[in-house]
Amino acid sequence: MDKVKKYQKIISEALREYYHRYDNSNFPYTRQVVEDFKNNHFQFLWVGWHERKYIFSADIHIDIIDQKVWIQKDITEIGFANVLVDKGIPKSDIVLAYFPPAHRELTEFAVA
Repeated sequence: MDKVKKYQKIISEALREYYHRYDNSNFPYTRQVVEDFKNNHFQFLWVGWHERKYIFSADIHIDIIDQKVWIQKDITEIGFANVLVDKGIPKSDIVLAYFPPAHRELTEFAVA
């Protein structure tokens, strides 16, 4: 299996596991995992209404760019990069894109 397909599979599996963490929750929102395997975009979303306020929150957004996993957004408590590392993606292939490049140099993850 080539690297991109392997990473797609790992990301998809990790997002679905994250989705199921909330199976017994009482949140009034809909959970969604959005996967675009052709263009390498992956998201975990909350969508719905809370009283009179509409909620649309992309808690996780991940792209695969040039055979690296770019975490564009991660507002989870668990730190989704760590989940991906535990599932077999090396830190050298994960970019914490939500940090500026100068800050990325201070992490154990890829700069770009």
